[in-house]
This record gives sequence, C-alpha cells and structure tokens, in this order.
Amino acid sequence: MKFSPLFLVTCGFLSTVGLSEAVVVTYNVNAALSSLRIGGTASGTPLAQQSAGSLDDFFSGTISGDLVGGTLTFTTGGSSLVAAANPVGPFTPTSSVGGAVENYGLLVSQAIGGGQIGFRNVAFDLTTGSIVTGAPPASPVAFTAGFADYNIPALGAGA
Repeated sequence: MKFSPLFLVTCGFLSTVGLSEAVVVTYNVNAALSSLRIGGTASGTPLAQQSAGSLDDFFSGTISGDLVGGTLTFTTGGSSLVAAANPVGPFTPTSSVGGAVENYGLLVSQAIGGGQIGFRNVAFDLTTGSIVTGAPPASPVAFTAGFADYNIPALGAGA
C-alpha cells in the first residue's frame, strides 16, 4: 500500500491540533465583589427579609473546574464557597449554636402562619454545570455546611 506525502502530513497535523485538552484551573473568589441573594417561597408565598440586607451575603473561597476553550466545567468537590458574617445580623430566632456566623434572615408570611428563619455557617460547592464565556452560569449547588434555626408556629421551632 502506498500513501502520498500530503496525506501523511495532513494526518499528522490533524492529530496534533484536533483535540483540546482540559486544564484544571482554580479561581479565588473576592468577597468584596461576590454576593448571593437567597429567596424562595413557602406554600406559594414569597419569603421576605427580616431587615434590609438580610437576604444578601458575601462569599469567599475558590471555584475550580476543567477549562477547555471558553468553557469552565465544574467538578463535584472542586469548589468551596463560604458565606461571610452578614453585617445586618443577628437574626431571629437566636442561634442554637454559640458563635455561629449569621448569614441570612428570612420572614415567613403571616398569611401562612408567620415565623422566622436564620441561616448560619453556610458553605457550598458548585457540583456540576459550566460557565461559557459571555453566557450566564448554570450550576446547581450542594450545601456542604450550615444550618437553619427556625420558629414557624405551624412547624414549631428547630435547628
């Protein structure tokens, strides 16, 4: 069997540039520029803030993943984001854990019985998904630390 020199050069060129390898990268999160707003509903009624700013907190830590071209793909356990102490805390109900860092304070609507929720010591990981250059991220989060104290008459109190 005989191959032309052009065919061999073309195959060699394609094998060296045809595949992009993933590069593992880690980014440090600047807490002064990185915030996360919490929200949701309880029985279809939006949760409210306990005080101005209690639904927003700042985060620090690292985000890691595989970078190929303009796409960063997250890997489970690769990122660690930790909430800072929220300056508008403390939140009610009072924490069941001494020294807990106050992160978020929510109110449950009186229309469904009322109550309060205080989130404390919150940390999470970006488990899957990706960020593509110029597009908003789509990534679920997994909470790796933290707890909620609550006092909702219909449910009682708990942590």
